Amino acid sequence: AITYVPDSRAANKQECELLAEALDLEMFEYITTRPGSESMTKSQTTEVGNKFIFNTEAIPKGYNILIYDDAMKSGMTLDKVCEPFGDEREVVAVVKTLYPLHELPAPSTKRL
Repeated sequence: AITYVPDSRAANKQECELLAEALDLEMFEYITTRPGSESMTKSQTTEVGNKFIFNTEAIPKGYNILIYDDAMKSGMTLDKVCEPFGDEREVVAVVKTLYPLHELPAPSTKRL
């Protein structure tokens, strides 16, 4: 199954739909943007919990998960959105742009 991290232009959803079709994966949405988060300051949205609402009921049971995001800087967003999946399944993140000049966390076997 595949999901995405929402962005303000809905481009991530469109790109995730293309990936789902190309890879023949079921797409699901479990992350929504908190109302009013567009007007939050950079320091307010640094805490991922302030920007997104996680609907864990929408996570399909028994699937490994592919998460799409358009960019990765510190890895904090992807790490946070992977938490609800637990250790019982494989979770792989795919990003369009990686900013390697930032300090990146060491990858684990469950989160890349």
